[in-house]
Amino acid sequence: MLAQDISGTIEGSVLDPTGATVPKAKVTITNTDRNQVVRTTETNDSGVYSAPFLPIGNYAVKVGAAGFKTDERTGIVLNVDDVLKINFNMEVGQVSDTVEVRSTAAPVDLSTP
Repeated sequence: MLAQDISGTIEGSVLDPTGATVPKAKVTITNTDRNQVVRTTETNDSGVYSAPFLPIGNYAVKVGAAGFKTDERTGIVLNVDDVLKINFNMEVGQVSDTVEVRSTAAPVDLSTP
């Protein structure tokens, strides 16, 4: 029996303001249902990225490259067998990263040594 595929693909291209490709741009794909980064990749020499076999759900895609402002798309809904094209037109500027750390302390059982 064949296994049922319950995944989809997000892919696209990254271009600069002149329409030229942006190679080696960092692409981060986050499942917003779980608030979890599920894939980090880079664009190839043609400015293209592809993230196949992603579990179905809601996503955000963020792209950053040296010399360009970071761009992010949210509200992306990926269904079974979808191949979504999410293209980016980068703006010249400084890359700024925001790091948010969320942590929950594990409970400690003080009744046993």
